[in-house]
Amino acid sequence: MCSDRFHKVSVIAVMVSLLFGISLSHSVVAQGFDVDALAPAIAQVRTPTGTGSGSLIVEGDRVTLLTNRHVVVGYEEVEVAVLLDVNEPAVPTFKARLLSFSPDYDMALYHVYEDLNGAAVRASDLLAGNHPSGFTLPMISLASEQEILGRGESIAILGYPGLADDELVYTTGIISSVQMQEIDSANDTSVVGWYRTNAEMSPGNSGGVAVNQDGDIIGIPTAVYMEQTTGGRLGSILATPLVRNTMANDAELLTAWSDYENGNGLIASAFAASGSHELDRASFSEDFETYLYAGGNRDVNYLGGECVGQAAAEPDFQFDVKEPLGEMLLAFAAEDDGDDAVLVVNDPSGNWYCNDDAYDGSMNPALLMDLAESGTYRVWVGSYQTGAVFGGTLLARQGSDLFDGAGVAQPNSGEGNFDLSLDWQGEPHYGSVSLEEGFIPDPHAVSIQAGGQVDVGAQGYGSSCTGYASQSPDFQFNWSGGTEDLRVYFESDDGQDATLIINTSSGEWLCNDDANSDTLNPEVALSGQAEGRFDVWVGRYSQSGLIPGTLYISELGGGSDSGSADDFIASLFDDSVEGGLDWSATANFGEIELTEYFVPDPHEVSVIAGGSVDVAAQDYGSECMGYASRSPDVTLRWNGSTDDLNVYFVADDGDEDATLIVNTSTGGWVCNDDAHALTLNPQVYLTDSSEGRFDIWLGTYDENGAVSGTLYISELEKLIP
Repeated sequence: MCSDRFHKVSVIAVMVSLLFGISLSHSVVAQGFDVDALAPAIAQVRTPTGTGSGSLIVEGDRVTLLTNRHVVVGYEEVEVAVLLDVNEPAVPTFKARLLSFSPDYDMALYHVYEDLNGAAVRASDLLAGNHPSGFTLPMISLASEQEILGRGESIAILGYPGLADDELVYTTGIISSVQMQEIDSANDTSVVGWYRTNAEMSPGNSGGVAVNQDGDIIGIPTAVYMEQTTGGRLGSILATPLVRNTMANDAELLTAWSDYENGNGLIASAFAASGSHELDRASFSEDFETYLYAGGNRDVNYLGGECVGQAAAEPDFQFDVKEPLGEMLLAFAAEDDGDDAVLVVNDPSGNWYCNDDAYDGSMNPALLMDLAESGTYRVWVGSYQTGAVFGGTLLARQGSDLFDGAGVAQPNSGEGNFDLSLDWQGEPHYGSVSLEEGFIPDPHAVSIQAGGQVDVGAQGYGSSCTGYASQSPDFQFNWSGGTEDLRVYFESDDGQDATLIINTSSGEWLCNDDANSDTLNPEVALSGQAEGRFDVWVGRYSQSGLIPGTLYISELGGGSDSGSADDFIASLFDDSVEGGLDWSATANFGEIELTEYFVPDPHEVSVIAGGSVDVAAQDYGSECMGYASRSPDVTLRWNGSTDDLNVYFVADDGDEDATLIVNTSTGGWVCNDDAHALTLNPQVYLTDSSEGRFDIWLGTYDENGAVSGTLYISELEKLIP
């Protein structure tokens, strides 16, 4: 556990999770090794933002530092403090640089390559006690992969908890439970992955050693799980069998923190999942509130400073500041007092700001931001507890009168701003679709926000690849058939200068800034490309801000052409097709797959409502009405709980009346005409359903009508317009 990254005295672990268990009593270890003789092999690891522990292992003539990934994440080089005298605190003596780390398990390897005077480090010198400092390194070994400890067996923990003033601390306990980890699903192979223990562990112990009675390393102390009501706690140890297996698979290890950031960090270039709010001098004087969900699966600790906990990859919310405004108090209040939230902000210059608790006695965070710079301020609300997701209210207020204890936001000193690149393996921000030659309606349209923080021109993709784009693709489509007439283009809502970047099915990069001399909108022709997957980014020529607009995929010639759309609308009213709604038919506007807590939320699909099937005549229920096509308009495959899942439709023209019909995962029908008395738009809640397939139709109240608009799938509560 990294001691200085966590400032709260009430929480005693790097990663605190709620466990409902019983605190186990300590036992005495009858060890067969000399603790003081082994002690110098346990090092204190120091980074600019905190300290942790590690072990010094000899590999040939190289000394390797083994520690937890979360202790060192983001740092190519760390300082190593060792015991020159076992009865004195550790003394900074060596430097270590990154060798590799596991993106899947919490472990990292560093090469101890020189001392603080610049002299090279050799294992043979340290083993012989020939270093000028007098330091002598004892041999310490990883236990064999075959050694598996059972419940009740005695162990010891050695490390540098922050409360010990840089002194090595030795505690004892027993193995409380053993957890297996699957490493090869194809061959059904598992190894011991984790031990749970009642041995005392505190912040700073992370990365140290747990040893058996022979002094061999049986695992790396990694986290403490605490049940807050009773104070029950268990330590979690990354077990040696899993450590050995991970070290042996070089292909699965990463060697640069930028690789970890690209797949595991917060995406500051992404558009906020739950929307935005514009601030100028007129609106700044009014309090602003919005409901958000806190939590996610991205570790925030790599940002350093007070940045802790876990958050979603994309921002939860953003403030578009139109002019310098002065101080703003930003705070989050969880619905449940027992939920512990964290607040993370990225300003227009790329600086990171974080807070865990606004003041002693509260688990709600707050930051006093100086909005001295116009631009986009992106906000994440995370959870201090691993895996927790909960709701609450984000408040923005001019001045600082909400919490007396809210600290002034300062940029963090952690190395959280890695160099970013376009990641074609990233999750598309605005979804994906499968299209085939001759698709209708043509063009396929997607509303997006263009721009980001990746400098496309610096990536070496070609002279035509310019602008600033998000890290993950904005959109992805899988293409079947010929590409002779296939093209992709973007139209800005407000005439701003956008760029287009496409990674084709063959891995080639195709880009454009301006389609011609009369426009700032980009276009890329894909003729000659093979069928397959295409990843699409829409950038902004200048770095700051986002550009609202529409991405189009089309086989039509240049300029707008409504012919194919007219043909599609005509197909909805094909009287030769008999029968009711057919859930087994291919959806008109595609099939999508979403998982609980998906982002961005809501998911949007442009659709055309209407058809020739009289829904009321099908006897699906009294609220099922209107006229819809026989085929579903959208098929949703849902993973996870449906407790907050809802679907709604907003017509482009607010005077047009649409209906919504859903065949749920359980085979039932859920329908709606008007969501409330002030709208003609429909909305249904799917809270009584289970995960699985949902087929969705959009109907029109008037026979022979066709209503264009947007279908939204969401887990957020919203009173639709």
